[in-house]
Amino acid sequence: MADTETYGTYNTPLTTIKHSAMASWSGFVYQGLCALQHSLSLLREDWDNAITKQLSLEAYEDFAILNNNGKIESLHQCKCIQSPKNYTDECQKMIDKHDYWKNEERMLANSSVPLWFHSNMTNTYACGVKAYPFSPTQTTCSPVHIYTLIQNGIKELSVIGSSEIKTNKLIVLISKRVSCIHEQCINNPNNSFNFAVQNPIPFTDIATIIQDPSLYFDLKERIETCRFYLMLTLKNRLLTKRDADETKINKLIFDIGTKTNEELRRIIYRLFPDMNVLSSDANIFELFSTSRGNNLFNVLNCVEEPIESDDFNWKKDNNKIFLTPSTLGMDVDPEEHCLSIVNNSFNAELLRDYRWIVGYIDHKVEDIIEASHLFTQIDANNAYITQPQKVGLLDINSKNHGNY
Repeated sequence: MADTETYGTYNTPLTTIKHSAMASWSGFVYQGLCALQHSLSLLREDWDNAITKQLSLEAYEDFAILNNNGKIESLHQCKCIQSPKNYTDECQKMIDKHDYWKNEERMLANSSVPLWFHSNMTNTYACGVKAYPFSPTQTTCSPVHIYTLIQNGIKELSVIGSSEIKTNKLIVLISKRVSCIHEQCINNPNNSFNFAVQNPIPFTDIATIIQDPSLYFDLKERIETCRFYLMLTLKNRLLTKRDADETKINKLIFDIGTKTNEELRRIIYRLFPDMNVLSSDANIFELFSTSRGNNLFNVLNCVEEPIESDDFNWKKDNNKIFLTPSTLGMDVDPEEHCLSIVNNSFNAELLRDYRWIVGYIDHKVEDIIEASHLFTQIDANNAYITQPQKVGLLDINSKNHGNY
């Protein structure tokens, strides 16, 4: 059978059965959340048994649970979509995959294992594939709600430490593994499936994070956590705003997922020009509030000019003028934002290289330093007040009409 091109009742190509289709972390936000939530549910049900298991990402399926011998205990597919769909074709592929790993590779832990479909919509399934029960009464779940389920699951499993920090640490754990598999897919496309199969995450790694009372985020971990929140907030808003430019936003989510850690650091500083986002004192969970995510979504969705994929900005006049998106919103006046930006010591690169900060604000401000003089709380020792480069705030309407 191994030499045939297809396998199973529904003639699924072997290249589909034995293929790691992972594009990047950006395409794995929903799958990653589902994998974490299910893993935590297994630990809550029977810690001593679950601790011996492994979480396989993007190998046998979107994710799979393996026993201590590396045998498949369950197969899971995940889809976060705009509207309900008929997934009969995907279910048929799952059946053929199940039968292949059972009959040809002897990889199933039992004669038959559950086939679960995780989604935010009530879809049509077939062939015995079932909608995943996120709770006894709920078979659909949005990405943000799954995040809440993860936090609640950690609270049930841990009596010490911050559930927010532990949730973020688990996300970093998934993110690092996904990034590693993604790199293999690019550098060794013919071996990416085998690499994914050979590198599951032991549940002991998840348990260590849950049980650790003294977790600390280094800078790279904070950036990875920010990456996840950026993509999660953009994706979640895309699901609710029906007239959004889906193609544009999905491309931006993908672009965020492909940035290197250093590239993303520079972008994050610009997106939050009024906050010490990556300072060890900053609470990452507070940074990516619904309002911040909505502000960024509105800027990216409503500015008509396509953003530069490489640098995540806009350029004008032969690349002499740089404009950056931001998460600034209408919760305060633009002039109040200016004060916070001027007093933020993390803004050296931004104030040196950019002329305009585009936010979801109601009017533009020509010069943030001049506007900040309206207030008396300016730090006199802040060297950026004398920055020779004039930097201003720009509203979406002014950006679209070239009023700058």
